[in-house]
Amino acid sequence: MIKIPGILKDFAEQVAVEAGLEIVRGFLNDKIKNVTPGDLYTAIQTNQDLWDVTPNEMRGGGSQLKQRFGKYLEKYQNEINTDGIMEWMQKDHPDLCSTILNTPGGMLYMEKQIEKMKYKILREL
Repeated sequence: MIKIPGILKDFAEQVAVEAGLEIVRGFLNDKIKNVTPGDLYTAIQTNQDLWDVTPNEMRGGGSQLKQRFGKYLEKYQNEINTDGIMEWMQKDHPDLCSTILNTPGGMLYMEKQIEKMKYKILREL
């Protein structure tokens, strides 16, 4: 058996983490592709739970993420955070990003939703 030097293992893990983050990004984009700024504004104002709005879709996609990248999601779950997701939102959905930033309580709402989804995927699926 060939022994792989530690630095290559670290590099391979980093590549896996980056790939996993891009899959999380794609998962997020797929789940919000039909969300309008008005929908998001209403969700923020009413504190609507995003996990409960589309539970089957979220669970199915979340379960696939966990199966494929569970070890890395667990280890690097802090890399999936509000700042990173807002950066993605700015690039992929600037209208929704603007809604979050300009709605009172929008950022707090996002933080809570992101943490809840991570918890659900990592602990309950």
